[in-house]
Amino acid sequence: MRFGKREMFFLLLLLAMPVAAYILIFEPRNQEIAAANAEIQEKRDKLRQLEAATMLQVDLREQIDRLTEAIHVFEKKLPPGDKFDVVLHEIQELAARRRMNIVRVERQRTVPQAEYVEAPIRLVITGDFDNFYRFMLDLERLSRITNVKDLKIEKLLNRRDGGDQMEADMRVSIFYENKPE
Repeated sequence: MRFGKREMFFLLLLLAMPVAAYILIFEPRNQEIAAANAEIQEKRDKLRQLEAATMLQVDLREQIDRLTEAIHVFEKKLPPGDKFDVVLHEIQELAARRRMNIVRVERQRTVPQAEYVEAPIRLVITGDFDNFYRFMLDLERLSRITNVKDLKIEKLLNRRDGGDQMEADMRVSIFYENKPE
């Protein structure tokens, strides 16, 4: 067999075909596939982020619903402003039921907030410490929101029958609705 120019040209052409196919067809396709895979991975990452955000949104909705329900519960415990004296009367009844003597009641300046008003009252109350403790528990169980601040307790020494007596000086804040007039 003779190996001439024509056969050499044909052999080079045969060898050039796979190289040309690789350069012109396979390499661009591989680049397109790599770009498509990168785009798919990016979209999967975004989808995971979207799923996480959706779950967070569902959780936030549930939390908002729970908080809204809690707000309604607290709003029910806020008496209207004209019922302030009723709440004060309830406190006086609690003290009388526990055999406590209210020595002084001073209504202090109210503190208006956006949705409610804080009405502090200074109470000076005397009696047996155990009864005072029960009075404080009863005060805590009131259907209205109250807050005890600045509590000072002193033991009274001049008791005739020998029982221990105490005096409590405290500020009780009663909260009620702030209805615009």
